[in-house]
Amino acid sequence: MRTIKYLLCLIVTSILSLTGCNPDFDVPPLDIPQATLQPNTTILELKTLFNNDIDTIGKRDDGSSYIIAGRVIGNDVSGNIYKSLIIQDETAALTMSINATNMYNSYRLGQQIVINCSGMYIGKYRGLQQLGYPDLYNNTTWQTTFMPDEFFQIHAELNGLPAVAKL
Repeated sequence: MRTIKYLLCLIVTSILSLTGCNPDFDVPPLDIPQATLQPNTTILELKTLFNNDIDTIGKRDDGSSYIIAGRVIGNDVSGNIYKSLIIQDETAALTMSINATNMYNSYRLGQQIVINCSGMYIGKYRGLQQLGYPDLYNNTTWQTTFMPDEFFQIHAELNGLPAVAKL
């Protein structure tokens, strides 16, 4: 009698545990970022227009902002690129010097970034043209250095999911 009760409890427990398994679990929603900015300038055009040692990027002749877009081709994931992002479009590439670390978590390789450049600074650091911030401590030459991360985030938007960058 005891064995029958034990087997009956085992069968009931097995049936209840198997019916309690739900193979269809809820999948969390995938947030795909969509940029609100529309690019109107290529990276090469921007670099050609602002080719001085350091410039503040103003507005276009028609009053609109200079907006570029490019895919991330270099970030700080390996440690070889320090506090910088490199983006590329079909025409050229541009380095951005940003005072932030672990940017690879937000700006993955292949991620498209749309940037409103108006109000930002473009210049040269050791001859390399890049977006950055004026170096106020170097009295010998004007050059760009690390812009605050908050300043960059105000001007930049992610667009879509990362894709394989074409070299």
